[in-house]
Amino acid sequence: FQYLRFKLETLGALGFSIWAYPRLYPIHEGYNQEPINLSCNNIQPEGAYLLDCGTEILFWIGMLSTGEEISSEFLMKTFGVSSFNPKASYSAEDIQDEDFHDFLGSLRGSSGLYQLVIIMMNGDPREQQ
Repeated sequence: FQYLRFKLETLGALGFSIWAYPRLYPIHEGYNQEPINLSCNNIQPEGAYLLDCGTEILFWIGMLSTGEEISSEFLMKTFGVSSFNPKASYSAEDIQDEDFHDFLGSLRGSSGLYQLVIIMMNGDPREQQ
């Protein structure tokens, strides 16, 4: 509890606002998107989203229940691969798209923090946490 309290005290007003009301960006539609309402109704299962939580940024990559992934063009541009290996672990260093890094930099710059980027795919056990 003390760690969370310390973390929240160091966020500042904007950081605390983002932590209390996370911002969701549909990046499969491009990087110049405004945040959308954080609702399951706004999430496409085959989309890709950045969720800015203030203390970290979650990069969620969707997949349909049939196993169909997000478009191979998006994966090739972003990671340099045409499909994901579900057993592989991906990090922000694996992202090759300069537009992504520019957008990420603007999110980090607006919050005043250097948030860790956590990459997860649809069905990842960490989704439940």
